[in-house]
Amino acid sequence: MAHVARELLKRELVQLTKDESSGFSVGLEDDSDFFKWRVVFEGPPDSLYEGGIFSTILTFPQDFPNNPPEMKFETEMFHPNIYSDGRVCISILHPPGTDRFNEQESADERWRPILGVHSILVSVISLAHQWSCCCLVLLLLLLKLLLLLWLLLWLLLLLLLLLLWLLLFLLLLYATKWLCGCLKARACAGS
Repeated sequence: MAHVARELLKRELVQLTKDESSGFSVGLEDDSDFFKWRVVFEGPPDSLYEGGIFSTILTFPQDFPNNPPEMKFETEMFHPNIYSDGRVCISILHPPGTDRFNEQESADERWRPILGVHSILVSVISLAHQWSCCCLVLLLLLLKLLLLLWLLLWLLLLLLLLLLWLLLFLLLLYATKWLCGCLKARACAGS
């Protein structure tokens, strides 16, 4: 099976290296390993990533194309579909079939052996455009909410300090009255 996968990957690599207008360049990470590719993306025009250069590693399983490769960004990327360790999470990179934990994702959106590497790369490029103004608005709202929570925390802390000062004041006031009462009682007892 690995031999079939290697031959298929060789063919796809040759086809993809001929396409210079695609917004990405591909090559082998190690000349002797057809199962590990380096893919470099250009940030697409009219996106938040425009002008950026983003390097990824695409690792293919031995049973490719029956199962999808894994993609991991080496360049730091801030995107909801990219984990902090660089792994890409998109439907086309999920194994074929249905996912009982994710009912929103149909089997047609997931990897199928008839798809090629080009489909994956185009899907990743389209992620840059999906990170739109709507996402930015949500991000700004989240930041405002975090700021508001931070301010509320400080206000609660300040209120707690004020309550402690009030409690201390009342305690001192009570102690003073008690002490004065004791002194008066002693003075009266002495006369």
